[in-house]
Amino acid sequence: MQAPPTRGSAGQPETRPLAQLKQVPQNVHHTCTFPLTNVASSELNPCPELSHLALTTAATFLWRVVSMIPYLFIGIGIWLLYIGIEAYITQQANNRKCKLATQWPTAQAKILSSKIELGRNKSSETGQTYHTYTPHVEYSYEVDDNAYTGKQITFRRFFFYNNRDDADAFSNRYPEGAIVPVYYNPAKPGEAILESTPAEGTIGDILMPGIGAGLLILGLLGVLGII
Repeated sequence: MQAPPTRGSAGQPETRPLAQLKQVPQNVHHTCTFPLTNVASSELNPCPELSHLALTTAATFLWRVVSMIPYLFIGIGIWLLYIGIEAYITQQANNRKCKLATQWPTAQAKILSSKIELGRNKSSETGQTYHTYTPHVEYSYEVDDNAYTGKQITFRRFFFYNNRDDADAFSNRYPEGAIVPVYYNPAKPGEAILESTPAEGTIGDILMPGIGAGLLILGLLGVLGII
């Protein structure tokens, strides 16, 4: 295939191979520079509408997130308030059972096993993690010639010690093989406890519901637009 004819020096048509016309030197590089001076902002950002839409969308999303904070406070506040009130009610009920148990009859029980379990707990006051020492005692006793086995130490919701010495002191009161008195329920002889001392209140009993009530109030004020 030949390229279109060109005029020679004598006016005659001149033909060249197409491959020669397409030949381009390999070491030639083309560099284009464009001056940035006096360039309109619309030329630098050819789609200003898209940028405005993106900013509007981001602002709308951020506003929705901020507007949800009061509802988040309300949810967390109700949850903490519920847990605090439920724990308080349970503790008071257990304390009433402890006081009632002091009026139960007693029976002689034999300690079958006595040990201390090492655990970890988190303080509701400081948030720090610490070791706990929980006594476990198993005993057997008889009521009206009927044999029973029990593991209940107390009616307290939580029964553990924060240091090993106190836990050992309690465990030494109930060594394996010892004979000790237990309080049993005359209506249900299979229900018995070793200790009838009620649990003492702590600052955590009022701290959790107090924080929950505070968050709930802040959330309601935010929803109403007061703050």
